[in-house]
Amino acid sequence: MKRKSTSRDLSYLALPELTEGSAEELTEPVYERIASRLRELIFSQEIVLGDSLPSLRTVAAKLSVSVDTVRRAYFILIDEGIVESKIGSGFKVVGLPPKEKLLYREEGAAQNRVKPKQTESLRLCGKTLSYFRSDHYQTRPFLYFGETIELAKDRKWNSIVSQLNRMTWHHAGYSNPQGSVQLREAIAETLLQNRGIEADAENVVITTGTVQSLNLLSSVLLSPSDTIVLEKPSPNLVPAVFAFHKIRTSFIPVLSDGLDVEKLADCEDCQALFTVSSNQIPMSVCTSLEKRKQMLTWAQQKGKWIFENGMEDLFWSGNRIPAITALDRLGGNTIFLDSVTLLFFPGIRIGYIAAPKEIAKVLAGAKLLLDRTTSTKGQDYLGQYMQSDSFEVYLRKLNKIFVQRRDLLKELLETELSEFGLVSESRCGCHLTFTLTKEGVSDKDVKLLLEKRGITCRVLSEFPGEAGTNGLVLGFALFQSEELKTAISELKQVLRRLYAQ
Repeated sequence: MKRKSTSRDLSYLALPELTEGSAEELTEPVYERIASRLRELIFSQEIVLGDSLPSLRTVAAKLSVSVDTVRRAYFILIDEGIVESKIGSGFKVVGLPPKEKLLYREEGAAQNRVKPKQTESLRLCGKTLSYFRSDHYQTRPFLYFGETIELAKDRKWNSIVSQLNRMTWHHAGYSNPQGSVQLREAIAETLLQNRGIEADAENVVITTGTVQSLNLLSSVLLSPSDTIVLEKPSPNLVPAVFAFHKIRTSFIPVLSDGLDVEKLADCEDCQALFTVSSNQIPMSVCTSLEKRKQMLTWAQQKGKWIFENGMEDLFWSGNRIPAITALDRLGGNTIFLDSVTLLFFPGIRIGYIAAPKEIAKVLAGAKLLLDRTTSTKGQDYLGQYMQSDSFEVYLRKLNKIFVQRRDLLKELLETELSEFGLVSESRCGCHLTFTLTKEGVSDKDVKLLLEKRGITCRVLSEFPGEAGTNGLVLGFALFQSEELKTAISELKQVLRRLYAQ
């Protein structure tokens, strides 16, 4: 844009209403009119950010007003943060005025404007953004996903990060949309050792996390107007992702041993099933081996997809139940997806999909169209660390810590709060569910009072497709014993207060 000289031709500053003898007839002070005119010129980019305004005397002479009048106009803009004044530098434009301050826009323009049509996706995305609340992610009880402090103590991890950060140009180019071979090999090895899923690097596609994985699967394996079965209640954002792709959702309740499989017979028109099989979010229910086999048989006989999310499948107390994908051996009906959020930290933004090789290639193509590739530096961090001996040591350490903290929280809930509800029986994952059994108190009221005490608590009634269940979702993995004991004490006081009322 051509920059206007602010020291020579000042015709752009002219105010027609300031003709000789008319200033006294104005309904607002002259300095306000000057300030308004300057706002309009800055907003329309006739005066651009970084320009210096003409001197006070120059403008005063041009408009036939006093220097003090111009000074008052300039200082109004300084107070609004639009103009900055420095000794020896004059007045410089440093910000844009808000629209509500513009008085020179054409009257009636807003009424004559025809706005573009609002799509259903526009409304959905606007509504979905309200889901994100920073207080949901503060590391305080009972958050169930967050920064795993144990990683910060790991020497091997810190050594790898430090070394790669010194290699300034190592990650300067484009990388394979399917992801780093080193990281995909490491993930394939972990899938076999910890989930029983037989895969190699060609089966794996690196994504930025579970949400992107679901977007890729929706784009490639489903079509608009298709139907997918979700567990009831469902993890947050999952139904919104499918709705964004115009995919219908049908909910089936979760029972004490997993999905109510018998109701799958009523879903002839659906094309896929999404399940969190090992520690269902939010109900903290582990799908039994028998039900996993029944779900797989349904998919194989009916030609359906199963999207299995393993986000809480690494940390078990006792014998592990094989993943549905392990039972299928990636035979063509199952897709496994996971994120490293729980293992490492959310900000690393890396997840993955394990799929039949021909599907993995197509998903990598969709990844290229969506955002080309996932952070190469983050992939190198993880690839090197997961292939080191330290990773297995780290996994065993985390598993021990998580099991101890789960047992402690379960014991506290059963001994301190048994009069108010029941705790879930899950043997894995990083959260437990406490179902309120006494009538008269809403889980949302509990949440509000806990927030006032500095405690984060998600509640069952806020999850999509909720089944009329009243209860609390309590994360434990990130907190020391004393933190959990203090939080349970606060929860006990809140419940007693609410039930007393």
